[in-house]
Amino acid sequence: MTSGNRRRLGGLRIPLFNSLAVLLVALFLLTHVFVQDAFSVNWNGVKLTQSLLSGQTRELSSIEQEMAQHNTEPALRWAVTASVAEGDFPSAQATLARYRIAASADQAVLMDSWITSHALALGASGEIGRADQTMRLLFALGNDARAYAGLGQLYQTLGNVDLAQSYLSQSLKIQENAQTYLRLGEIYAQRGLALLETNYPEAKRQLILASNSFESAMRLDAQSGVYASYRLGDIYWKLNRPQDGVKAYRYAAEKGGQSHYAFLSTFYLGQIYSAWWAKNLDYNLAHTYFERALHIAADNREQAMSLSGMAFADASRGQSAQALNEYQEAISRDPDYEPARRALSVLESK
Repeated sequence: MTSGNRRRLGGLRIPLFNSLAVLLVALFLLTHVFVQDAFSVNWNGVKLTQSLLSGQTRELSSIEQEMAQHNTEPALRWAVTASVAEGDFPSAQATLARYRIAASADQAVLMDSWITSHALALGASGEIGRADQTMRLLFALGNDARAYAGLGQLYQTLGNVDLAQSYLSQSLKIQENAQTYLRLGEIYAQRGLALLETNYPEAKRQLILASNSFESAMRLDAQSGVYASYRLGDIYWKLNRPQDGVKAYRYAAEKGGQSHYAFLSTFYLGQIYSAWWAKNLDYNLAHTYFERALHIAADNREQAMSLSGMAFADASRGQSAQALNEYQEAISRDPDYEPARRALSVLESK
């Protein structure tokens, strides 16, 4: 990728106070989301969760005590968050089994989302053990494919790609899912690209696996198409399948609107026709793609990239004066864009 590309853990026993601190933001979001009208949560249930959120140690009112003894969604939700805060995962798991019965489908989805986000937050803070145990609570919600996918996501963010691949693959054996295919494709692509210079046969094998995963994501979900096509463009190019690469980039460029991946795909099409595809160079077409990229560029760096591409195409077709102006304009948009500075210096010396 070019420089304009965006870039896109702990023991099991910790004090309750620290657990509550880690949970603070996640519990607030959980409480706020669950009190929407669509879920008809009564105010007593909200007070239960808020008492945990605020760290209050007061004795529960008689109404709250009675409520906590019943299998109501708010009471069970409070019990789950309290157990997670205390690190009592067996209790949290048992309560979630009851929660599945009391909660609506939409409430169960929100609980899934909270467990996932909290586990990822724990992982990011270095508490791998607690993060793993928290993510495993998804099994108690009754969707094993989702639970394995969550574990895969956790370990992928932690950089343990071998374990992540294992969990993601297990998830897909149970149920196909576009996002899970995208995550697995990222792992294969990362491995393949890293091996291109040292072990091409294995790099090719990994990249083929990546392309299969991205193609599966596109098959299942059109919304995944732009990003998957952008990644496929690069992978096909690395696999010496230039026609397929061009086709994939064009799809992302045409369907992506003004998104970042549409910009990159359009820019790379310009690169293909101005420099990469020796047998099919077309500077006029390349210039057109760079102009389109400039139109949807989101920042000064992307504008400088596009203008530099236009300048290269113009210089290649003998329009040196126009190329000089475009390089200068690129530098004015982003003074730190070195490719434009170097190219301008070379052009001025001729």
